Amino acid sequence: LFFSTNGKNWYNSSMWLDDGDECDRWWQPTGGIFCDALNGSIISLGLGSNNLVGTIPPEIGLLKSLVSLGLSQNDMTESIPTEIAELTSLK
Repeated sequence: LFFSTNGKNWYNSSMWLDDGDECDRWWQPTGGIFCDALNGSIISLGLGSNNLVGTIPPEIGLLKSLVSLGLSQNDMTESIPTEIAELTSLK
């Protein structure tokens, strides 16, 4: 996601590419990554108004536990990848 949406120019990309557990380190509570406290899986990505430019990569389909995906107020192009249909928990 970082590379396909020009992550180096996001307004907030702090620690996005750092080693370690995403759930313990990336900007909250107003956005960023939220994880299930029991199993550590990513359940929410809040990246609205963060200067994302580009496309949603097909790898988004790998986030099987994702319930919420916030990408509003960005400059996303092209169509939504078909892999998003694999996110059966997405609301």
